[in-house]
Amino acid sequence: MTGKALAFSILLLAYAGPCARADVVYLRNGRSMEGIITEETDSYIQLAVGIGNVKFFKTQISDIERSSPEENKQMANNWERERVLKEREKKKSQSGIYEIDIIPQDGQALVRSTLNEEVQATLALDTGSTLVVLSSETAARLKIDVAGMKPDVKMLLASGKEAPAKLFVLESLSIGEVLLKDVDAAIVFSKGAFKKFDGLLGMSFLKFFKFEVDMDKKTLILEKRKGRDDER
Repeated sequence: MTGKALAFSILLLAYAGPCARADVVYLRNGRSMEGIITEETDSYIQLAVGIGNVKFFKTQISDIERSSPEENKQMANNWERERVLKEREKKKSQSGIYEIDIIPQDGQALVRSTLNEEVQATLALDTGSTLVVLSSETAARLKIDVAGMKPDVKMLLASGKEAPAKLFVLESLSIGEVLLKDVDAAIVFSKGAFKKFDGLLGMSFLKFFKFEVDMDKKTLILEKRKGRDDER
């Protein structure tokens, strides 16, 4: 096993649970590995490390620190919980159901997003907005020549005022594990249009999903509808 693989296995065990102790095998080359000894003969031992088994010959080993059967059982239970959680998340993804963390703020649900796979932006969930809407400041971070644009529509802001805006298409918009390409959007030309976030997550994105907001759990649940094949 390479040093890189060894480090990965040890790192994996760090997530196995704060109270679980494992068997520790000390090698003559100065390295060590934690796990559960599942087999031992006069010539070798086999160590379970959560993602598989590793065999060491006794000639490679300088010392072994053994944990109790109860501690080994706890470690194995922690590994099983991790496996079940990962399998559950995998099934959710395959079924097209995603859970996105939200940030409740002043009665609004904010989500962290990535625009064009490079710019981070915080968007407010707004089912009353036909489009995804970005502030001119956020558009500038996308290297869009805002100053050279001419507005072609007017948008009604939450304040009740109208503001000039420019329609355009986002190359991509992602939140959590969900990514959509070619999303209809608008840039609103009004300084300070959005004070505590960067824009609105409107229906040009949300219409492709059945969605539910759980403010108590601080979660946005998205279930993709048929008709788009670029979600991931």
